[in-house]
Amino acid sequence: MSDLFFYLLPFIIGGMLSGIVCGLLPFFLALKRRRHWLGFFALTVCVASGIILGAILAFPIATSFSAAILLTQQREPKPKKVTTSAFADTHKAKTPV
Repeated sequence: MSDLFFYLLPFIIGGMLSGIVCGLLPFFLALKRRRHWLGFFALTVCVASGIILGAILAFPIATSFSAAILLTQQREPKPKKVTTSAFADTHKAKTPV
């Protein structure tokens, strides 16, 4: 039993590393487009597929996730900054009447 474990361990580690390498592209694309949940999901699926079949499966999945990220909604709106300043409230420009 332990011989099988030590035989499969390099394949599991190598598949995991190939999944991580392939999954980094959709992960960073999703972070740039402010879709964090999709980036983490793509990285997780790429790592799992890398463990199962290596880069043969992880690369097409990463490519399809990257295409889905690029073709869907471009960017979520940035949150608006609310600036409150005591200076702005007390020193408003007064218009002459």
